[in-house]
Amino acid sequence: MTNYKKLHSRAMDFYENYLLEKSPKNDQSFYKAYFLNLAFEFEKKAVSAAFAENASVLDLSVLHRSAATIALQAGLFSAALELAENGMALNPPAEILAELKEVRENILKAQNTENND
Repeated sequence: MTNYKKLHSRAMDFYENYLLEKSPKNDQSFYKAYFLNLAFEFEKKAVSAAFAENASVLDLSVLHRSAATIALQAGLFSAALELAENGMALNPPAEILAELKEVRENILKAQNTENND
């Protein structure tokens, strides 16, 4: 398994822990933030490792989409926007491009909502 896939797998483990902590039965916001931030950091490392390992455009664009989505959920709007736009610039397959555009729109909406509060 490539390094970037190992990093991605680790990120998804942390994301899964975040989802478990997010359940209505558990209001441990510290743990939710902790796992979500770890998921983002590992996914961001996976993106960098994928570039270094000359991963396919498909893998790179999927990692960008994933990292941007996690960053959005963590409220890291600037990082999320940069990742979404960099993923779009890779010239990904149409389906992934559409998903990256949707993530970008959600980021812009979230930024706008935060600025209006």
